[in-house]
Amino acid sequence: MRIEVVHPERAANLPLPSILIFNYQGPYAPLLMLRALPPRIRSRVAIAADARLWEGKDRWQGVLVALAGQAFPFVKSGGAVRPTLEELGRWLDDGYAVVMSPEGNPERDGELLPFLGGTGLMAVEMRVPVVPFRLEGYHRLFPPDPPFPYLPDKQGHVRLIVGEPVAFPASISYHQATERARQALIHTT
Repeated sequence: MRIEVVHPERAANLPLPSILIFNYQGPYAPLLMLRALPPRIRSRVAIAADARLWEGKDRWQGVLVALAGQAFPFVKSGGAVRPTLEELGRWLDDGYAVVMSPEGNPERDGELLPFLGGTGLMAVEMRVPVVPFRLEGYHRLFPPDPPFPYLPDKQGHVRLIVGEPVAFPASISYHQATERARQALIHTT
């Protein structure tokens, strides 16, 4: 696949610590983001990956993502959310940028899904900027019902557009912060 990075200068000047959000168009999308970052920043990036990647028969995926990009299991709901947020906070406190998908599930048609409610909470409470990374065309590389869903079945052109950092005041509601982050991702050009 050919990757075009739009605004590489923004990637080169990424604020640390920060939360990097992206639209989830297919497996291993965060690894495309890592390719767009200069090595000095790439080494300071962690990936908050779906905790399910470390469970069941496909648990090898969690190990693979952890080796490829300093990933940690991110629980989206249930009783383990608090420890997950504490882990996120440790990475940010250590000066890392943390990659996460606020949608929670992949876009099958390239259309942005609603953001999970915790997006605004993290943006406000962690007190770090949110930087949108918008993928275009990655979803087209994967068939709708693949026999092996983790690899693309065709070649193609993917655009990765790096947005401007967005800061959130402590006074903003979590709902407003979530919507503002979503709008930032939508309008990243």
